[in-house]
This record gives sequence, C-alpha cells and structure tokens, in this order.
Amino acid sequence: MKVRLLEIGRLPKGLSHWIQARLPYPFVTGDVVSLRLDLSGCRDIHRNQLDARCLLDRLPQPAADQLLMALVPDDLFFSVMTYVFGLTELGLRRGVLSCHRLGDELAGREGVLRQRALVEVVHELGHAVGLVHCPVNECAMHRTLWPEGIDTKQAELCPSCLATLTNNGYGPPAV
Repeated sequence: MKVRLLEIGRLPKGLSHWIQARLPYPFVTGDVVSLRLDLSGCRDIHRNQLDARCLLDRLPQPAADQLLMALVPDDLFFSVMTYVFGLTELGLRRGVLSCHRLGDELAGREGVLRQRALVEVVHELGHAVGLVHCPVNECAMHRTLWPEGIDTKQAELCPSCLATLTNNGYGPPAV
C-alpha cells in the first residue's frame, strides 16, 4: 500500500519526508506533495480551527494503488468534538492529520512532534485500510484522546491488526 503524503500549509521542515522514511509494514513509502487548497470555507473563526470533515471532503480521490494522508499545521475539530488529531474515511484510503497538538515544546523534548506524528499517521492509515480501534495499548490503532497518550503507542500495527489486514486482502497470505 503506497502512501502519498499531502502537505497543506506550513509544516515543520522535513517532517513529511521523515515520516515517509519510517513507515512500517504494510505501508510502502510513496511521495510527498505540497497541495494548495482554499480552506476558507472549512475554517470556524470562533473556534480558530478547521472542520476536519470539510477538509477531508476537499482532498482528491486516491489512485487505485494508493493511500492519501494530508498533513496540516491547523487545529482540527469534528462535529461536537473539541478537537481531533485526525479524521479518516474508514476503508476509503484517505485521511487528514493535524500536527497542531502533537508537539511538546514545553517539556523541551526534541523529536516528540515527529514521533507522535508518525504514530498518528500509521493510526489514520490503518483506518484508511479498514482497521478499527484496537484494545492493545501499544498498537498504533489504540485510541488516544490526548497527546501524551500517543507516547505509549508504537508506530506499528500489532499482530492482530496485521492479521486483520491480511484477511481483508492486504499484505501476504498468512502461513
């Protein structure tokens, strides 16, 4: 499953390429493309956030052999949720991820934004290929509601999630 990362807006330099170079199996490194979109209709000026659903609807459709993940610096919300890290159409091969809440500048830890973004990209890509939330705490598909919760997850799928993908036609057949 080849991954195309779409950069929308000003992201930290090199972030998308860093993520692409570290994507775990079964995801395959694709390309990084800068995409210009008029998001004025997606911005809620009272919340100072972008509507994740509106943004997702403006993304192009992925090619048949491709997964699309848009990265944005803006804070996202969805419906009645105060914020979301990302939003993905379950099984429809495209999604969006916000880097806004993933950094940890106050703690002074280098690389926290990159690692959290990688974990959450894997999480959203999992949804893009049909995976739901996983009960395994370390699995990238485990649900987290706050940035610090991402730090307990790995940037890979657990054996159960990988088996589900294989059973759904992604990856090599189980032996």
